[in-house]
Amino acid sequence: MPEVQDIFNRYGERYRETNKLMPYKLKVMNAIEKCRTEQLGYHKEICDECGNEKISYNSCRNRHCPKCQSIAREKWIYNREFDLLNVKYFHVVMTIPSEMYLIAYQNQSKIYNILFKSVAETLEGLAKDKKYLGAQIGFMEVLHTWGQTLVYHPHIHCIVPAGGIDKLREMEK
Repeated sequence: MPEVQDIFNRYGERYRETNKLMPYKLKVMNAIEKCRTEQLGYHKEICDECGNEKISYNSCRNRHCPKCQSIAREKWIYNREFDLLNVKYFHVVMTIPSEMYLIAYQNQSKIYNILFKSVAETLEGLAKDKKYLGAQIGFMEVLHTWGQTLVYHPHIHCIVPAGGIDKLREMEK
């Protein structure tokens, strides 16, 4: 199965020639193209018992690189399993209108903070409303800044339990 690196190595140069890319996108593409190749150097592992040598090429460690982040992603997912309750969950995605992308891109820190806060307030408000749940909920939010087509598209993925804690239950304890 082709990897992002294979696609960048095959089509990246032509793509860069025909498209004007932001410097950070060029940096990401270059890092992924060089990841775990001789261009980034290598380290040698030698077996103490038989003397067998294995060369491992260094990784780019870019946060957007699928190879470099696969282990970190798997660890994160594994650790999140301990945070989950034995209940059903909903996957909720919230975003901003595409007309605001330029403003968001130019003010990332502020807009992302507003986005996180507004998503949390929306989920909490809907959950507290007796029309929907009438309870306090917990949830997890994860910011994604690129869409599936690798175009800037800030959005938040939420993991929301199908239930919550209501005041009546708390008073019974």
